[in-house]
Amino acid sequence: NEAFIINEEVKNQLEQSNNKNLEIIEPILRGRDTRKYYANFSKLYLLNTHNGYKNNSAIDVVKDYPDVYKHLLKFEDKAKIRSDKGRHWTNLRNCAYIDKFKKPKIIFSEIVSEPQFYYDVYGYCPEATVFFISGEKLKFLTALLNSKLITFLFKKFYMGGELVGKIRYKKVFLENV
Repeated sequence: NEAFIINEEVKNQLEQSNNKNLEIIEPILRGRDTRKYYANFSKLYLLNTHNGYKNNSAIDVVKDYPDVYKHLLKFEDKAKIRSDKGRHWTNLRNCAYIDKFKKPKIIFSEIVSEPQFYYDVYGYCPEATVFFISGEKLKFLTALLNSKLITFLFKKFYMGGELVGKIRYKKVFLENV
């Protein structure tokens, strides 16, 4: 995260050094940023140095984004030994659904005190502590998942047991709804 998730200051520096860098800088949401029907964007960004998907080839950070490469060099030792890297240590691992991040989706945290389903039209990337739902009728589904009825059902049948006072929105339970 230290290498690939950057704050607004680093984003602005990379943008000022070369506007092309914005091609691979994406806004990101964490679990603590999601709320019921909205999100508190914390001005954090993902360096989306992806490993390629569908018709897009892997990002060549060294050749095409030298300023981003210079930033990542500070983290080279740790980045090289991580198990989830792409073809080059500057690439993120493969993600089969990365193209869905720019499309409308529902973003939510798995373990919460109250429902926090947010309908995203801004193209936020979900960080590891949040999940997303793609598909059709997402506005309707957001309202349904945030409703008192669905909250009651989750509290009654899908609490997860070990989490006192928390609701756990696991994928298998959401699919049942």
